[in-house]
Parts: sequence; structure tokens; C-alpha cells
Amino acid sequence: MLDNAADAAQVRPLLPGSPGTLLLITSRRRLIGLEAVHTVSLDVLPEATSVALFSGIVGDDRPAAEAGAVRDVVALCGHLPLAIRIAAARLRTRPVWTVAHLADRLRQAGRPLAELSAGDRSVAAAFALSYGHLDAARQRMFRLLGLNPGPDIDVPAAAALAAVPAAETERLLESLVDDHLLQQPATGRFRFHDLVRQHAQATVLAGEPEPDRTAALRRLVGFHLHTGHRGSRLLDQQHPPIDVGEPPPGCVPAPLPDDTAAMTWFDGNHQCVLAARQAAEDAGWDTWVWQLAWTLDNFHYRRGHLQANIESWLAGLAAAERLGDRAVQARAHRRLGLVYGPFGMPAEALHHLNRSLALAGEIGDTLGQAGVHFVLALHWTNEKDDERALEHATSAQKLYGALEDGKWEARAFALIGACLSRLGRHEEARGQAESGLALCRESSDVYGQADALDSLAAIAGETGLHGEALERSRRALSLWRHLDNTYRQAGTLAALGDTHHALGHPDQAREAWHQAIVLYRAGNLHSAADEIENRAANRSRTAEV
Repeated sequence: MLDNAADAAQVRPLLPGSPGTLLLITSRRRLIGLEAVHTVSLDVLPEATSVALFSGIVGDDRPAAEAGAVRDVVALCGHLPLAIRIAAARLRTRPVWTVAHLADRLRQAGRPLAELSAGDRSVAAAFALSYGHLDAARQRMFRLLGLNPGPDIDVPAAAALAAVPAAETERLLESLVDDHLLQQPATGRFRFHDLVRQHAQATVLAGEPEPDRTAALRRLVGFHLHTGHRGSRLLDQQHPPIDVGEPPPGCVPAPLPDDTAAMTWFDGNHQCVLAARQAAEDAGWDTWVWQLAWTLDNFHYRRGHLQANIESWLAGLAAAERLGDRAVQARAHRRLGLVYGPFGMPAEALHHLNRSLALAGEIGDTLGQAGVHFVLALHWTNEKDDERALEHATSAQKLYGALEDGKWEARAFALIGACLSRLGRHEEARGQAESGLALCRESSDVYGQADALDSLAAIAGETGLHGEALERSRRALSLWRHLDNTYRQAGTLAALGDTHHALGHPDQAREAWHQAIVLYRAGNLHSAADEIENRAANRSRTAEV
């Protein structure tokens, strides 16, 4: 038995030379330099084992009487055996404490590591010992990772954080994994155990000068802003771009060659970008706060993350108000108005849209006014007031036409067609929607084409041409899938279900409705999912009768 080996060089002279000998080696780090060994990396304990360890050390009736609190304690200990042993020992020596009291002490911000110390045993000391064995470059990387506000990090983001080339960053991160100071939940992604994160946060505060901490955090937030901005432009080039300036020195944004790569990046880093926006807000970097909200907007809308978009734009609106930037305030109000409606909050949507329209008028932003009218048309469509919807859609089309913005004018034509159809003016509707589709094809606007096809499918369905409606919806769905827009896929699938029902295809109708419901629920759009479920149930009952 060789316990607590420092490295492979220390162990190699002690390896037995004769066969039939079993040698057990324990170490704080993976001894990857040893040949012909079987390596077992120990994970944290399962919950049941953690509870049993804690209860056995306490040795009285309190754990059995407070089973829920025991689970809280072992979770706050991160299921680490040393942390659980120390927490249990503290409770055992304090007979007046309850398990719930111990959990409350551990739950207090900054307290777990301070609480997890008993006599000569300390979780923080164990972490400090591992940290002390690192060379200067790995120590610096470990410290700076304590600044990361997100749940995990990838190599390009960590390279920006430390201002180190990506290849060297990957080597340092993999080495910290070998030292059991980092976890690697997926290839290329790294995270701390919760208690190790707290130790890294304390270490960076103690060991990194404040200007260096600020510069590192700016590089990380700037990385998410600039990479996200590039990704957002790939997702939809219809919206006017914003100027995010140059990345901070030492920050190299991730290369995103196309919209597929952009969606993959956003899917993997969504929570990290949200955390970066919060970090910018906490630091008072107001320009970056609203720019990060803008950066997330297209992805949020494609995925149907409306709640996250509302939270981001509320933070962006507050930042714009602090900056006194009325143009950004108008933009923030407009985007909030767009998402509050589908989220089931029409009064809030109308408030923000009216405010956006007023601000855009005050500053002479004609393009902004056109955008608000477009969104107001969507709002009144949701509210089943097609006359008002048509009025605003027409205003949007005229303003876009005056600005010679052909792509958005084409989308406005399709929207006008949908409004006219619901008002029973089907021939006019078809002409407007087909004009919009043709213009979108000319400009290679895939989003606009899908939108126009949805409108044409609705017109066909309302005039009894269900076969044509089915074909139009299928083409729209193919385009939404090409764009990886799960939010709009859900709406088209719901329409497909309605069309299949009208054609007497109950199985296909149920399948399309089911897919729509799954997508809406995945985006926490439960009111939309409930509406489809109720509609499907009512139509099924009608068919049975």
C-alpha cells in the first residue's frame, strides 16, 4: 500500500518487480505516467451512502428524525466523504443542535468551507494542499476560474479569461482535472465541484490583485458578448446590427462559421452567457448588459426561451435607462412587447409596445417605428383583433417601403395577408402573402419564406383547401427545421394537426399536436401547450360523436 503518492516519479522505484504482487496506490492526482496500472478515479458518494456515513458518525436519533435535513446537509457537503465526516462530527459534539440548524449554517453564503473544519481536519486545508502542489501557471488558472460566473466553461472561454493561447489553456485545464481540482462532465467542458469553486473564489480574492481580477472578468464577459454577437448575426441578418466595438485585449472570440455552429454554441453556453450578463450588471457595465440581451435575443426566440428573454431585456432596459440611451430603451421595450404576448401577458406587451412607439417617434427612428407596428400587428393577432392587426401591419409595410427595406417589407406583406384572411378577404390575402413569399425568395430570406408559407397555409385552410394547406405547412415546417427554430416549429406543427384533423387523418393530427405540445413545454410555454391539448381533446370528442 502506497498512500498519498505525490507523483509517478515518487512511486516508480517502489513498484514490486515480482509477479503475483498486488500494489494499491492512492494519490490526490492521476498518476498518468505509470504503466501497467489500473486507474480508478473516485467520484463523490451516492446520496444513500452519504446519508449512511453521516448518520453513522452522528450516532444518535437526530438523523433519523430529520431525514430531509440530512439529505440537505450531505448535498451541501457536495457528497464529499471528508466534508460529510467533518459535518457529522460537528453535529455529534453539539447535542443541542438540530440537523436543520447545521444545514442552515452550511447554507449561508460563504459559510460551508468555514463550517467544514473540526480539529486538525479541514476541507479547505485539503484543497489548499492540492493547490500548493501546482506550478505557478496552474495555480493562476485555478484562481481565475474562481471568477467564472457560469456553471461551467469551455476551452475558448477559459483562454479568454486567462489571456492564454487555447492549446496551453487546454493543457492547464486537463492537468487540473488530473489533480481532481476540476471535473470534466463532457469533452471540452470543465466545471468545479461546488466546494472547490468556493475555495477557488476565496483564493482568487486573496491571491489576485483587484485590477487583474477586473481585467480577467472583462475578458470573459467580452468573450461571451463578441462570440454571441457573431452567432446572433448568423441566426438572423434581418435585424440592424449593433456596434460592440473590439474585444478586450487578450480575448479571442470563438470562430462560428455558420448558423448551425452558432446554435450549437448557444445551446452549450446559454447559461454561461446569461451568467455573463448578470456579471456585467453586477459590475456596472451597463452597455454590455443591454448588448448581451440583444446578443441572446435571436437564440431565445428560436428556442422559445421567452422567460429568459424577458429577464434579459428587463435588465437591458434598466441599463439603457441608467445610460439615458432612448434608442436602446425603444429597442428594449419593443423586444419585451414581442415576447410578453406569447408568454400570456398581453397587458404588459401593449404597455411596452406603446412606450417603444412613443420613444421611436421622439427620436425620429422610422425603422424602429416600423418594427413596433409590425410587433403590434402580431400582438393584436394574438388578441383576435384582426382589424387593429391589419392597421398596424399596413403601417409597418408602408414605413418599410419608404425606407426601401425590401426584406422587412416582404414580411409585412405576408403578415397583411394573414390578417386579411382572418377577416374573410381571402383573395386579397392570398395576393399579399404570395407577394411576400416571392420577395422573400428573391432576397433569400428563409425566415420570411417560412413565415409567408405559414400565412398561405392558414389562408388555404380557411377557404377549405386543406390539401394545399397541408403542403404549405409541410414546406414551412421544413424551413423552420432548417433554421433550427423550435418555437416556430411548434406553431406550424399545431396548424398541421388542425389540417390533418380537417382531412380526416386522426392519427397524423394527434402526432402533429403531440410534437407541438412537446416543443412548447420544452420552452416552458405551458399556456400554448394547454391550448393545443384542449383543442385536440375537444376535436377528438367531436369526432367520436
